[in-house]
Amino acid sequence: MKELIKNEDLSFDSYISDNRTKLDESLISLRLMKVLDDFLIENSITHRDFAKNINCSESYISQLMSGTKKFNVSFLNKFEKAFKLKMNFKIESRNKMALVSEGNQLFFVGLSSDSSVVVGTDTVDLIMSDGTYTVDTKDNASLEIS
Repeated sequence: MKELIKNEDLSFDSYISDNRTKLDESLISLRLMKVLDDFLIENSITHRDFAKNINCSESYISQLMSGTKKFNVSFLNKFEKAFKLKMNFKIESRNKMALVSEGNQLFFVGLSSDSSVVVGTDTVDLIMSDGTYTVDTKDNASLEIS
């Protein structure tokens, strides 16, 4: 007999929570697909010609580009060698900060992965998140403004 599933078990948040790793891997694959697709378009290369150049099947390329198969180091190696390329990988922090100098004052400005904005100096930090402003002093006192 089939078990009944409660509505709260079907929430979008629980799906994301249960599948976070797979979703993140898919997002990385999508970025790689975009880079590869841009390369093919810029160089007027069809999937068939690309497959021939890197010595793999056209169906494999189709599976990569549809997300059915995952990119791997072997594929990237073949791609580099066939087209005499060198791939560069750039690692960026999701919490981007910029150091800014204004007169004698040095402060940083940043946008964190949770969409909060941070402005900080050597004496206080101003954090804006979800319409609430928080001022944190370096001596651990804080003030919240909504």
